[in-house]
Amino acid sequence: MSRLQILPQPVIVTGSYPNPLPPTAGSVAITWTSIADQTDRYAAIIDLKTMIEAWNTDSVPHTITFTAVADSFNRLGSYTTSVPAGVIAPFGPFGLVGWGQTGPLQQTVLWIDVDSAKLVLANRTLP
Repeated sequence: MSRLQILPQPVIVTGSYPNPLPPTAGSVAITWTSIADQTDRYAAIIDLKTMIEAWNTDSVPHTITFTAVADSFNRLGSYTTSVPAGVIAPFGPFGLVGWGQTGPLQQTVLWIDVDSAKLVLANRTLP
C-alpha cells in the first residue's frame, strides 16, 4: 500500500508587535488528516520549516512514530512518543538530514505512523 500524503498548510503570520493585523476569517483554521489505515503516511519536508501537529481525539493515549534515515555518521533515530487523550502535540521542525526519505516523484518526505486513526495529523509549514 502506498503512503498517504498529508498536505502542507502555512502557519499564518499576521504582522509584528505592537500592531499585528487581525487574521482573516478561516485563515488560521487547521485541516486535519485522518484515514482508516493509520500507518503509511508521509509529509513533504521543507528543510527546518515542516511541523507536524498530532491531535488525539480519543479518550486514551496513542503513539506516533517518525521514521529516521541514516545521516552522514550512519546514525538512526526513529522517534516514537505517546500523545495523551485530548491533546494537540506539535513536533518539529524537521530537517532533511536524518529525516528525509525518498518519496513519490523523488520528493523528500517524512514518514509518519500512528497506532490509531483517532490520532489525526496536520502538516504545518513555518514562514
